[in-house]
Amino acid sequence: MTDSERLLQNIHNENPGMSTHFFKDALVDAGKSSYDLLIDEILPNTMTTILDLGCGDGYLLEKVSEVFDVSLIGIDMSSSEIKIACERHIKKHIPFLCGRAQDIPLEDSSVDYVMSHMSIMLMTSLPKVFAEVHRILKNKGKLSFVIPGKVEKGSTYAHFVELLRKHLNDEGVKLKKRFGDLNVRTVEEMEFLLSHSGDFFDISIESYILHLNAFPEILCEKLFYSYDALLLSPYSKKTLRSELIEYFYTKKTDLGITPCSFQINKLTGTCCK
Repeated sequence: MTDSERLLQNIHNENPGMSTHFFKDALVDAGKSSYDLLIDEILPNTMTTILDLGCGDGYLLEKVSEVFDVSLIGIDMSSSEIKIACERHIKKHIPFLCGRAQDIPLEDSSVDYVMSHMSIMLMTSLPKVFAEVHRILKNKGKLSFVIPGKVEKGSTYAHFVELLRKHLNDEGVKLKKRFGDLNVRTVEEMEFLLSHSGDFFDISIESYILHLNAFPEILCEKLFYSYDALLLSPYSKKTLRSELIEYFYTKKTDLGITPCSFQINKLTGTCCK
């Protein structure tokens, strides 16, 4: 396990469910959540085994189990996340495994669909990750994942990022990409990697605007589940929270809601064997 993976693992062990808190109520323009975008790719008549890679607390698999009667599997590095996922699905007997995406503990050609929500961009050695996904997928099985996209300059979310970076800089935290594969950062680079491996075809990228809109205090609480915010000292967190809430109140609508959004991308490909 790399240093960045240990840091990521520690953050999730200390803050299980953080991704669900951040994303579960956020919607794209069509009124769907980012989780729904992955569920949309499920073909119930042909997909019998589905893996959530980087499953966290099992929220996405819970949503899938409410709609489809299929075999579900979850894999995550964090033991705390796995514990919550097992408790969430205690009556459904879904196997949750603690493991790495670079060494998936499943048999060859055993899965019809691999989905991943806001996790792929955090994984090191993406060529190895995609090779492992190809190994466990059946022929013409599907891979689909959602990752963050661009942040619009001047937006509420961009202001949050700007203030956060200022506090990180004041504390001497290096502003570098500390997670993921440093050689494959964007969804276009991931698409290039998949398409030129020869292991996947029918690769598509869809972009959406994800809206986190909420009352100022609630929006602030959600944003503090981002990775870099969790690395701040208690003093900086308190100061940043005050600055954000003051700013959010200047942007709120007549209904008291502060608009906040950023782009997300969904990449989908079909396995070729």
